[in-house]
Amino acid sequence: MPNTDEYKKLIGKWNVVESNFLPFDHISFCKGLDLGTIFYFDKFGVLKVYESIDEKDYCNDKQSYWIKDDDLVIFEWDIAWSYEILILTSDTLKVKIDKIPFYLEEELFVGDGNDFNDDPRVKFIREVGIIVTMKKIENGG
Repeated sequence: MPNTDEYKKLIGKWNVVESNFLPFDHISFCKGLDLGTIFYFDKFGVLKVYESIDEKDYCNDKQSYWIKDDDLVIFEWDIAWSYEILILTSDTLKVKIDKIPFYLEEELFVGDGNDFNDDPRVKFIREVGIIVTMKKIENGG
């Protein structure tokens, strides 16, 4: 990983303390995440996501990360996506994503027959995005 101020701030364990939409997803295996979710960015560019601080197994697959401009880019096998970085300080990480959570897609396409595009939750995500705020609980290194 580059030895830049951004990466030094990012490396470590982060606890989700606020989100404007719950539950949220982290592509591709972490579904229905809530407050207390842990994002661990290690110094080798590997990201692990834990559903809670007490969870021993991470829910995502082999994922790497890097920062490009104002984006936190995540790469898993053959797909990549990004979170827009709204704030990155030594103790606060605030990111935004516009991806509709998978559980919501399943509910609206398979569930009660609602029109996907007319659902107020889908409209909210498309207009505002999902904004997740994390506080650093442990430095990496």
